[in-house]
Amino acid sequence: MSYRDQLKADFLSNRTSSAELHDCEVYLVAHPIPLLDLRTVPREEWDAYLDRHLLMPPAIASFFADSPPLPLPTEQADAIAQAVEDFHGITAPYYADMSTRLQTEGRAWGFVPEVAPYVSGFYFGKA
Repeated sequence: MSYRDQLKADFLSNRTSSAELHDCEVYLVAHPIPLLDLRTVPREEWDAYLDRHLLMPPAIASFFADSPPLPLPTEQADAIAQAVEDFHGITAPYYADMSTRLQTEGRAWGFVPEVAPYVSGFYFGKA
């Protein structure tokens, strides 16, 4: 089952969202998907990579490694998301979105620390 199919199945079940998130993280550990570096992907292929976790720029990774005061103010979170977009060369209609977990807890994973190499807290999307 693909990650997207797993998410759909989870959504249609009656389990709690916490249990579903845990299962998604376990699934990603068992079926790792590398972080997306859009600098290596031709723009005409970007639609195939929507909803993927983006590679975090080194400066942003260092910022979070230094345990900043949390939660991040909205203005700071927006500036960080813009820095991720600039790093990857993302322009409209595409965007990078920061997860609320990263903004409030300083990490992208919720329950399974082993998933950390496969989640960044920055998602690639299209308006």
